Amino acid sequence: MYHIPYELRRGWDSTCAASGTICRNPAVRIQVNGRMYPSIYCEFHACWQIQNGRACLEQKLPRASVCARHLHCQAIDNGTRCTLDVKQGDMLAYRYCPQLHLCEYQDCQNLRSRHHDQYLPLCDDHRCQYDSCRNPRDGGAGVFCRSHTCNEPYCGAFAPGTDPDDPQRFCERHRQCLRPHCPRLCHTRENGHPTPFCGAHYCEAHDCDDGRERGAFCQAHTCVEPGCVRGRQTPGEYCREHTCRTWNCRMRKIGREFCPQHECAYDGCDAEVEEGRFCGRHYSRHIGARYGGRRYPAPGMRYPIYDDGIDPYDMCPGIQDRRGCGRRPEHDSPFCQRHVCHVPNCPAPRTRSSQFCVGHECPIEGCPRPRNTRPRRIRDGDSRFCDEHTCSHPGCPMHADEGSDRCMLHGHGTEIGWGMAMGPEWEEFLEVSGTETTMMRMKMTIGSRFVNDSLDGLSQEAINSQHGVEQYNSTKGWLILARH
Repeated sequence: MYHIPYELRRGWDSTCAASGTICRNPAVRIQVNGRMYPSIYCEFHACWQIQNGRACLEQKLPRASVCARHLHCQAIDNGTRCTLDVKQGDMLAYRYCPQLHLCEYQDCQNLRSRHHDQYLPLCDDHRCQYDSCRNPRDGGAGVFCRSHTCNEPYCGAFAPGTDPDDPQRFCERHRQCLRPHCPRLCHTRENGHPTPFCGAHYCEAHDCDDGRERGAFCQAHTCVEPGCVRGRQTPGEYCREHTCRTWNCRMRKIGREFCPQHECAYDGCDAEVEEGRFCGRHYSRHIGARYGGRRYPAPGMRYPIYDDGIDPYDMCPGIQDRRGCGRRPEHDSPFCQRHVCHVPNCPAPRTRSSQFCVGHECPIEGCPRPRNTRPRRIRDGDSRFCDEHTCSHPGCPMHADEGSDRCMLHGHGTEIGWGMAMGPEWEEFLEVSGTETTMMRMKMTIGSRFVNDSLDGLSQEAINSQHGVEQYNSTKGWLILARH
């Protein structure tokens, strides 16, 4: 290495100033870009790098091109220079190490491109310009790789598709419809946004990229009314023609303009509700004076809508002809005679399939009869079935088997104790002794039909009194019976 004392002592010497050896070769001048830079070393020890406008002051080995300092990679990461050697140790041809910083493209000498503080395999001149794509360019004048270049001949525009058979392998100008077997080009909206489908298959909803199912909209934007192909109101599930006209109401309209909650309950009136369940015309108390204090909905109807002393909020809340009922309720019930359960003194509403409420109708599908509320010999509780579907065995409230008038326990098998029967479907799996009465736990092996259909809803006392059941568990489906 050249030392300052040596320079002060001898001045500029025309011989090589290499240290650690005796070199008498003359110093040389380095030519870079047409300019000459004098060096203090000979041609064997002079570093062929220019630093700060002059030749490098570091000596090199005779067979090397540059000194040890310039032999390392020139890349700097986070303020620290890379310590790896340049490719092939040839500093005249390469400036970066091949492991981390040199572009992998053949014979390229550029620094690799960076994306989010990470080096990509290629430099900016050779890598695909799509985001963080690591593939090389497709060649020609395009700036994207083969996967991100439009598949149209002579077109180098960007295409988002990655699979060769993907319809998105075309640019916005040449993109084809995603509907199978459709060769049309994709439609472009008025705002310039392209859709994945052509003009015959794209959904017309704003910023929707799905294809239409029926009509002009996709399934998510089509009115849910059966047979309607109009677009939905946003937000909501119905189109404008089927949505209630009341502000911010998304329910389906039943009459001409409004849903049951916003249409006047007065028969024949389809005006919007203003107070209670009536419009302003039919809610005002002074209008009723012409009817002698009683307001009738239409000629021929026996029941008045309400008297002057009845609050409109107390009208029957049932639905009649797809609109609010509005009739006068029965005594001790919020429902009118048409909508109340037919069992005497029951205030609950009837179901759509029978004349009785949920608690009084027979649970057998299609049966119009009420459940047996006066079962024979049952001290407490009611039967869940009507007379036609209840076991004919005295005191048994269970469901009769199909084609028989008795349940599964009384139709076959051997009777035990208080009339209980044990057929082949039952399995004895535990006996407990130690008391005056032998207890036997029984378990059904065919499911919980007996428990669910017959014993649910009965009190423990009623079960004990009729069947000698000492313990009953409806969840696990087992019983403990007293046997004599």
